[in-house]
Amino acid sequence: MQQLVNVFILFFLNCGNSPLIFLKLQTLVTVSSLFPLLIMRYFG
Repeated sequence: MQQLVNVFILFFLNCGNSPLIFLKLQTLVTVSSLFPLLIMRYFG
């Protein structure tokens, strides 16, 4: 999971530093931080 996030971060950084890219990156970080909480809620 963490490796996948790192790949996305590298991908977004290579695309440039536009506000849209930053927004997508922020959304990705938020989703990746909430994903384990959802798994713990439904399967924990």
